[in-house]
Amino acid sequence: MRFQSMGIPLLLISFIPTLSWADDNQSTASASPAGLQEIDARINAPVFIENDIFGKAAVTLNSYRGEVVVLNFWATWCPPCRAEIPALESLQASHKGKMMVIGVSVYSSNRDTEQFYSEDKVNYPMIYGSYELMAKYGRVETIPTTFLIDKKGRIAATIIGSRSAGQYEEMLKPLLSE
Repeated sequence: MRFQSMGIPLLLISFIPTLSWADDNQSTASASPAGLQEIDARINAPVFIENDIFGKAAVTLNSYRGEVVVLNFWATWCPPCRAEIPALESLQASHKGKMMVIGVSVYSSNRDTEQFYSEDKVNYPMIYGSYELMAKYGRVETIPTTFLIDKKGRIAATIIGSRSAGQYEEMLKPLLSE
């Protein structure tokens, strides 16, 4: 699908710097020292089994139980999405065996996604994000959107907009120490 046909202004996708914490039962929120909102209860992340972008290996959320998962919805034509990928690669390299980044390519052609993945030598698995998968995660409408999933398979945070490696490290620190 071409971006222009979506009817969403590029500025809306590119410059949303908010962070919201997922909540399935409207529990009481409290502010953390970093100004983030933490919730008392986490919801289970919707499970999925998808082929990688080359159709060679199955990528399933359940296979990473016991690790923190960073599930990143992005597109090849989205500048903030592309700018964030080195940070995600850094996280993947730094926390191997404790954390897994999974890229979910949306609104991009298969050819563009495969070319980007190969040329940039992305070091984490990549899948195509179907409308069904996006709906499972609350109708992902803004990219990049990233879900931090704890070791028990529960959504700990939903991040809208791109972040640096340092910002991700701060958000992941409590999840990695659980």
